[in-house]
Amino acid sequence: MASIDGLTWCAVAAELAAKLIGSRVDKVFQPHSHTIVLSLRQPGHSYFLSLCGLPNSAAVLLLEERPETPSQAPAFCMLLRKHLEGARLLNISQPGFDRLLIFNFAAREEGGQLSEKELVLEVAGRHSNLIFLRNGLIADAVRRVGPEDSRLRQILPNIPYETPPLEGKLNLATLKQELFEQRFNLQADQGATTTASLMATLAGVGPYTAGACLAAAAELSTEKPLTQRLWQVLANWQEQLQNPQFWHAHAVLRPNGKVQALLPFIPSALPDGFTALACSSLLDALALLHRREAQQQELQRFVQTELTKLSRKKHILEEECQEASLADHWRLYGDLLMAQLHLVAKGASEATLPNLFEPDAPTIQIPLDPSRTPAENAQHCYRQYNKSKRRQIVLVEQIQQTTNTLSYLDSVETMLQTAATTAEIQEIRQELTSTGFLAAPKKKQAALPLSQPLQVQGPEQSLIWVGRNNRQNDELTFRRGKPGDLWFHAKDMPGSHVLLQMPPGLTASKEAIELAASLAAHFSKGAASSRVAVDYTDRKQVKKPSGSKPGFVIYFQQTTLYVSPNPEHLKPYLENKRAKTK
Repeated sequence: MASIDGLTWCAVAAELAAKLIGSRVDKVFQPHSHTIVLSLRQPGHSYFLSLCGLPNSAAVLLLEERPETPSQAPAFCMLLRKHLEGARLLNISQPGFDRLLIFNFAAREEGGQLSEKELVLEVAGRHSNLIFLRNGLIADAVRRVGPEDSRLRQILPNIPYETPPLEGKLNLATLKQELFEQRFNLQADQGATTTASLMATLAGVGPYTAGACLAAAAELSTEKPLTQRLWQVLANWQEQLQNPQFWHAHAVLRPNGKVQALLPFIPSALPDGFTALACSSLLDALALLHRREAQQQELQRFVQTELTKLSRKKHILEEECQEASLADHWRLYGDLLMAQLHLVAKGASEATLPNLFEPDAPTIQIPLDPSRTPAENAQHCYRQYNKSKRRQIVLVEQIQQTTNTLSYLDSVETMLQTAATTAEIQEIRQELTSTGFLAAPKKKQAALPLSQPLQVQGPEQSLIWVGRNNRQNDELTFRRGKPGDLWFHAKDMPGSHVLLQMPPGLTASKEAIELAASLAAHFSKGAASSRVAVDYTDRKQVKKPSGSKPGFVIYFQQTTLYVSPNPEHLKPYLENKRAKTK
């Protein structure tokens, strides 16, 4: 999840208030266990406000259309329908300048009197929640927190609601100059940097907000002390907190294209390789971010579920194959019966015969069908033997198919972890659809520009390509690659195809080969391992079997390197170049 601090949530609240204050709740939906959608009506306009309290993925969104909902509404949804339908939204507040929003409603009770009720969205990482309050008491929440979950703060019906602790930081909305300067100087006297001092003094201020405050203060007259200049900037912000026109939404993008942070201002300084993308509004930026993360998480859950089912299926098949491989006793029964028919009584349910194939001829008990003759029982044993052998052949084929599918989905799971853009995620979804794992969407999706492999400028004029989904893998290996290029892949595990290209007449150096191998290890399932085996070979030694799934190849005449994935070592190269789109 991208970093979103208290100032950003304040700006989000201002945008929401400008659109929604005074609206009436028309309907309440609960499309998912942790998500509530309120249908709100304003004169001449309707909105769908989505509040998600999912741990690590909490979000507030304005949807364009009503979401699909289950046929039977959950209990939390029914509770909100009872108390909020027909209510009016009075206010959206942000106590303590923290990462939580409180939506205050006025609703008419059965007796006709008005009462205030509140929905609280807490955006607190794994502790995120969506809580419904009546008269200051918790009525219910999408995620109840009992004493066994937290000794410090419970979220249970009929207990008073308390906001999360603020760790003694100051609220920008109610901040006074004297107290600010006192707290800031105290932090500075303890040796903290100016950025750290601001973050330790003010609630809801992250590193980008602190940097922007310092940058704005630097533009003011240096005749004043730093604390006074900082206060001048903060006082201006304080006046504009509820003015959505003052803020300018921006997303900070990492070198791989993922969103690092959402901000209500132009960031003053960014790390190498990071960029700032202007957005029309913070609500639009949140919608874009949540849509990409939701798509990624949805596909990850689907793939993990399929992997679990296939692993279970493979285990069952292997057990059945093991049983089928023990079918030789049926042939032994048939041989013994045929050799000693004269010793078997007709209509017997069991025959005890000497095992003529053992040195001491020990006796063996053979189960019989009394309705069959001894010769028919012998033929039945042979049929069971042949049936088991045929079954074993089929099971071996099914186990191999299941193993191949597991390997393929394992590679898809790895690609999902490294996917950085909406286009890459959409291509993985299209791949799962084309391979039959997902049903084709009913509505035709708008096509995004094709994502391209990651391009890294290596040492000595080398150029390294890294595929970040199976379509990219096939493209760089079989379209960009040519004989003489070096092709890399983590050994015996899913991962990216990596291609090392050199200008004509130059040979790849040891340093370039090690860098390409390190990238192959970094973009593989073994990225967190201390040591990863990486194979590399000439591109012409890489083949794609006919009819194989995307990304699957076989290769020959490889050399194996052992590398230790080191993100810090790769960071300068990954920040130097970013994936491009057509």
